[in-house]
Amino acid sequence: MKTFILSEGQIKRSILKESYSDKVTMIKNFLDSNFMRARFTKNGDDGLKKDVGVFVQLDSNRLPTDTQLTADSVFDIVQNKFNKIITDKQERDRFIIRVIKDWYSGAKGLKDGNLSKYDF
Repeated sequence: MKTFILSEGQIKRSILKESYSDKVTMIKNFLDSNFMRARFTKNGDDGLKKDVGVFVQLDSNRLPTDTQLTADSVFDIVQNKFNKIITDKQERDRFIIRVIKDWYSGAKGLKDGNLSKYDF
């Protein structure tokens, strides 16, 4: 039998990953079923073109609709849908924001229920 020595920080991160894994997967699946990532170019306030990331809502057949949402709007939808996923409101909000950011950026660990950062 091998002995492993873990720091308190390593143990906390490991416990966090385990306890949030199912919650990450639930929100990821909801986002996959209801939204797709998109970008468009628009004129900024300074007159220069800039890319803007948006979420395109999907219909029941998972086809894109003409509804484009900002990250804030998607956050409100997810927050309303999963309002009991974590009891502490501040922690829940920061958790949902992290999942949405990771989902939009296509973070690889998300499919396994892992976030890029556990900073909430």
